[in-house]
Formats: sequence, C-alpha cells, structure tokens
Amino acid sequence: MERSALLGLLGKRNLRISLREIFQKAGYTIVDITPDPEEMIKYVRTRDYDRYLMYLNLGSSNSPDITPAISVYELIRKRVESGEAKFVGISGNNDAVKSAKERGIPAFPSLVYFSLDEFIV
Repeated sequence: MERSALLGLLGKRNLRISLREIFQKAGYTIVDITPDPEEMIKYVRTRDYDRYLMYLNLGSSNSPDITPAISVYELIRKRVESGEAKFVGISGNNDAVKSAKERGIPAFPSLVYFSLDEFIV
C-alpha cells in the first residue's frame, strides 16, 4: 500500500529535508513539500494524502491569519474526521493556534508539542 504525506512548510531547508527523511523511513513513498499556500491547495485537490502537516499561517510567517489552514482543512475535514487521514497544523503564533483550535482544526505551537511518531504511524 502506497503511503503519502503533504507538508506545507516555510523556512529552513534542513527541516524540510529532515521531515522528508523521517516520513520516507516510516514507509511513505510520496512526500510532497511546498512553502506556498496556493500550491498546497492544488496538491490537496489532486491527491488524497494520508498525512497533512502544515504551518497554520503558511505564506505569512508569524501571522495570526490561518486562512491557508482553514482552506486546506475544509477540503479534507471529512477524511480526517472519519480516520482516513491525519492533519496537524503548527505555528509559533499563539493567536493562530488558538484560532485554529476554536475552529476544530488540530493545532500545536510547534513540532515539539505533539508526537510526530504517532502522527506518522
């Protein structure tokens, strides 16, 4: 069975490379990564991924605006709620995390605050 992940990440190249390697070692054959919110939505519309990990405010670093995460999550909400897929949004902006949680979007202040191992399984 082919496993796939979509990562919406900005910034450090090393983080993107490390996460890609972690997913690949866990058996994911497709690991798409984009720093662009519009491209993230295009990926979501063209493939049903098993895992979605993204900055809540993708494209607007440190902003409280979580429009990118809202747009992505609305497209996959039913699959996440049924257990077909998993989604996690992260942001260093506490207002963004709070806003996401108020909308029912799984969110954390950074990768440190949730188990990546559990997410990948």
